[in-house]
Amino acid sequence: MSTVQFDCDYNAANCVRSLISVTEALNEIIGKENEAIANGRADDIAPYQAEKARLAASHARSIQALAADRSAYRDVDATLLSDLRVLTATFEAQVSHQYLLLNGACPGAVSPGFRQLSGLSNKMDSEPAPAKNP
Repeated sequence: MSTVQFDCDYNAANCVRSLISVTEALNEIIGKENEAIANGRADDIAPYQAEKARLAASHARSIQALAADRSAYRDVDATLLSDLRVLTATFEAQVSHQYLLLNGACPGAVSPGFRQLSGLSNKMDSEPAPAKNP
C-alpha cells in the first residue's frame, strides 16, 4: 500500500506536490479496483478500502488548503500545476468509470446482490452519474 503523507506547510508548491502524490496513489488504487470489478472480482477491492479512505481524506484536505488561498499559487511552477491538472483528469475518469461499473453500465461486472449488500443499489439508482469538468 501507499505511504503518501500529507505535507502542506503553507507553502503552495508543497501543497501542490502533496496533492499530486495523493492523487497518484488514489489513481493507482481506483485503477486496481476498476480492474477487479470489471473482471467480476468485486470482493478483491476490500483490502484497498482503508487506504483509499485515508487517501481520500488527505485529498480533501489538500484541496481545501489549495482553495483557502488561491493567490499563493501564482508563483507555483506551471509544470507542477499542469501535472496536477493531468492527474486530476485521470482521477475523474477513473472515478466516473468506477461509478459506471458499480451502477451496472458494464453488465456482469457487479452482481445485483453485491450492489444490494454494499448499499449501492438504492443510492446509485437515484443519483445521476458524476459530471465531468470541462
